[in-house]
Amino acid sequence: MVAPTDRVEHLVRKHYVAVEPDDGVLEADRLMRMARLRQVPVTRDGILVGMLWYRDLLENWATRLREAPWQSVVDALDGFRVESVMRPIPEAVLPGDSLVNAARTMLRLEMGCLPAVEQTEEGPRMIGIVTERDLLRIAYS
Repeated sequence: MVAPTDRVEHLVRKHYVAVEPDDGVLEADRLMRMARLRQVPVTRDGILVGMLWYRDLLENWATRLREAPWQSVVDALDGFRVESVMRPIPEAVLPGDSLVNAARTMLRLEMGCLPAVEQTEEGPRMIGIVTERDLLRIAYS
């Protein structure tokens, strides 16, 4: 059972998958499918700048392909970058935040994970990620 005093710092995964704003959407799609991820943080030099949701990626692909039906998929998506699809300034958790609040935030935002950050002068620096699977595991162990 998760206690209200349990903190993000005790559960955060320090190894995570992230993409950069300048990455192509085809590369991000391949990475997300291979890792079976629905959301990934978008970072620039370790600073959290957005969140990429797979459903947003697919919706934007469909729109782009409808606009250029005569082109191949690769040609239509050439130059299509993560920053044009990502959701900027995502909510994140801090190491000292409670796991209960992290879970509530994930439910409210309908997200399967939350970036964990530390505040720096440059912005929110990624330190890891908290997933719904991690929260369920600790709640029922």
